[in-house]
Amino acid sequence: MKARNHLTTHLLIVITIAFFCFYVPSFKNFFISLFDPFKNNLLIMLIGLGLFFLGAILPDSDSFNRGSYIFYTKFAFLAYIIRILEYPLRLVTWRKKGHRQSLHTIVGIAFTSLVIAFLISFIYSLFAQSNVISDSFYLWVACLFSGQLLHLIEDKIVSPKWKIRLI
Repeated sequence: MKARNHLTTHLLIVITIAFFCFYVPSFKNFFISLFDPFKNNLLIMLIGLGLFFLGAILPDSDSFNRGSYIFYTKFAFLAYIIRILEYPLRLVTWRKKGHRQSLHTIVGIAFTSLVIAFLISFIYSLFAQSNVISDSFYLWVACLFSGQLLHLIEDKIVSPKWKIRLI
């Protein structure tokens, strides 16, 4: 699946959730309770939304030829960080290097979500004078993880024979 298809699907999901938040009171209450600690900080929410969309293309940074769209965006440095993280992940997951290998597993997306969210939280803490591990860190991990998990689900829909694996 191409990056633009992943990004379009993610955008449609965000629009659908926004629609339900406006028109279904119980759904709205659920989302308000999730994001209540961050309601006064728009930057934290925007970073989370950005990480959700980054998750649409981040798992494809495992391609052999750097043919993934992420290598041609402003986030290319993250793709190279993920390529470095792919090496220890390959040892843990016992997978070879390549597309839809270690970065396309639940362990892979969990690990990359933690590392990227930690880096962003560290940078944010320098400017906001907050703790690195805070509520925003957990929100950002959840946003990036859910974006990457959705990427895997989309790949599964497009290629039914391919399996989403834990390791």
